[in-house]
Amino acid sequence: MASRWLAGFLLVACLGCETETAPETAVPAHNADASAFDTPPDPRYPVVPAESAQLKPLADNSLTTEEYIRLGLPAPDREWIGSEFTGIAAIIGQLAQRDATQLPRYQSPKSGDVFARLVSTENLEFYRNSQVPMQQRMPASLAHTQGLNTVFWNYLSLSAQQSGLSGEIVELAGAQMQLSLVIRELATELLPQLDPNDPTYPVRMEGYNRMKKGFAMTFTGCLQMLSETDRYEMKDLKRLLTHVQATLPQMMPHLSEGSQLENLVSIEKLIENPELEELRPELKKLYTQLKSQRDGSG
Repeated sequence: MASRWLAGFLLVACLGCETETAPETAVPAHNADASAFDTPPDPRYPVVPAESAQLKPLADNSLTTEEYIRLGLPAPDREWIGSEFTGIAAIIGQLAQRDATQLPRYQSPKSGDVFARLVSTENLEFYRNSQVPMQQRMPASLAHTQGLNTVFWNYLSLSAQQSGLSGEIVELAGAQMQLSLVIRELATELLPQLDPNDPTYPVRMEGYNRMKKGFAMTFTGCLQMLSETDRYEMKDLKRLLTHVQATLPQMMPHLSEGSQLENLVSIEKLIENPELEELRPELKKLYTQLKSQRDGSG
């Protein structure tokens, strides 16, 4: 089945935060060549990977931490935040075009630490720090979102051509789900600060509603991935389900009624899928939790 990947999540930018008055003093701009920063995908035209069995494995010729730092990546022993992800996305894009075997890889002996930092939830702590003004946190989170989305798109595009990237795709999907929670939290914090009499208020509220649709697409896509047993090994699907369990219950109450129902129906189908028997107990737990939330008893 085709992965239904999504960049609608980026529509959060339509909230129209006042970035011109919000210098990211705590988030240094990266010095990488931004010309390689790929345009995020249009969710109407998703990547459609071939089956893994039809693809040649992508070799792991990834670099050392020192080599990545010399290319311009930040050190992996600290958090990566904000506009740094613009540079990170540029470097990942350059590697993907020049020699994709040199990309950071999940659990690689050489580059596993760098990839782990790329998707680490520690990167999100800055945005949840209420001591930092919203005028800094929101623009930084949007830069992070766009950069991570572009990185994901590079890996996903490669997975349509070569196998061996299922671990990376799953972890990047998990990172996107975690980041979507943070953006939702920031938006919830920001909304009461908006002035209904401001001429830009209708535009910002329209952006907020579009953002919610982007969130729905993110989780719909991840549930779709769980059905793709031709693309992902069971160990990868188990990790993906763990990511969904850690995020979807928190997001579910903030989705539209239709999106909530769609998620439940998707999980019902996953439970009935004989190829997912190993996941069935956890899928049932997730279904019960989400249904109780929707029915108002959770």
